[in-house]
Amino acid sequence: DTSAATALAARDLAILWGEYPDLWPETIRALYVSSARWTDQMRSHLPGPAKGDYERLFRRYGYGVPSIERARRSASNAVSLVVQDQIRPYTADRKLAPMKVFALPWPVEALRALGPTEVTLRVCLSTFIEPNPSETARGRKLRYASHGLRFKLKRPDESDAEFASRVGRESRTEGFVPMGSDSTDWTYGSQRRDVGSIH
Repeated sequence: DTSAATALAARDLAILWGEYPDLWPETIRALYVSSARWTDQMRSHLPGPAKGDYERLFRRYGYGVPSIERARRSASNAVSLVVQDQIRPYTADRKLAPMKVFALPWPVEALRALGPTEVTLRVCLSTFIEPNPSETARGRKLRYASHGLRFKLKRPDESDAEFASRVGRESRTEGFVPMGSDSTDWTYGSQRRDVGSIH
């Protein structure tokens, strides 16, 4: 039923964009994809708890069932952070451009008030990418992996300088090699998380 699902998704996206006309298409897509959840029935096909086991769910169901109501709340919820920005991934001499760092305005008091309650952080990087003008990147999947745009989170015990050093060290290779996982706390690993133009 992909045709019916496409029509429903198009309707939801049009409604969402109508409510938030100043958001970019990439942002609307991110809000919608972030609203998706796997149902219990979908999760019953998860063979095990390993990060690689989630590949089966992605192949069958993508990110799950989206919710227009959840997407609407995400755009206006004070706990959500929406950043719309442009980046040039390469400098004029074809080196990686400096990374952009965004400070998340953590709702510290609200989190403390939750006590021992477990919370989940959902991150979505949605990009529309212009083609790579470099002849040298053609035919090499590791040289042109969506310009290598990825997100990384600073670990709780890292200083800003240590974070910048770690991320810079991981990205300094000939061509682009996808960076490893920040932490074992992610639901699924970087091989699934860092693919395509929506992470």
